[in-house]
Amino acid sequence: MHFTTDTLVGGAESATWGAGRGAESVEFRGPTGQARFVLARSVATLDALQQTLSSAGRPQPPTDVRVGGRPGVAWFDPSGDVNLWFVRWQPVNGLWAQLDIYATTRDEATDTASRVRFDGAHRCVVPFRLQSLPPGGRLLECSVTLGRSERGSFAEGSLVIGDESGRWLTVRAQPVPGYEARTGELAAGPYGARRQGSDVLEMFVKPCVIEAFLKGWGNGYTESEGLAVLSGYQPARDLDHPDTW
Repeated sequence: MHFTTDTLVGGAESATWGAGRGAESVEFRGPTGQARFVLARSVATLDALQQTLSSAGRPQPPTDVRVGGRPGVAWFDPSGDVNLWFVRWQPVNGLWAQLDIYATTRDEATDTASRVRFDGAHRCVVPFRLQSLPPGGRLLECSVTLGRSERGSFAEGSLVIGDESGRWLTVRAQPVPGYEARTGELAAGPYGARRQGSDVLEMFVKPCVIEAFLKGWGNGYTESEGLAVLSGYQPARDLDHPDTW
């Protein structure tokens, strides 16, 4: 992650960090509202993003702005008492940034965008590893959600793997206190897995439910390949301390 947003996410109740496929992002929610920041290698990547914050769906024409002394554009979409603002700029040559945030004015949105820093870096990590990948498979994307909960800081983590042919699948882990594991009729190395419908494989490795998405959040991999991926699932010992993952 080639940016830092400490001043923005410091008071958030939860934040989802993601990296891969040409983009890095963080989306956070808290008492002061919601926002999403994305750093990408091209404008086309930003244009292809799916909007995650709600609005009226009537975006207004963009206007020129400056963010941290760099040129950019800003536009808004009506959303009740405050508007959903989109601020897009090029913080350094070769990279494009976009902040989606609820704000009352354009200046408020651009001032918030200027608080994103590009002089630090972080790794996207999840509390597990996948030690068994299909031939040609490699890590494409990482995503982790951290929050402030009595149950712990880790809320959800995902890894996306894929190959050059375009096949890909997502493995997601979520802690589920009190979960009653069902008998797994399928073998996934040392674990027992079960089918969740026809497109998802599920297993329980205390305290997390682990899912492998073959379709929807995946495409092209077979059930046997999904089980092979799950067989290499290796959890971290401590879910509440990301610095140990």
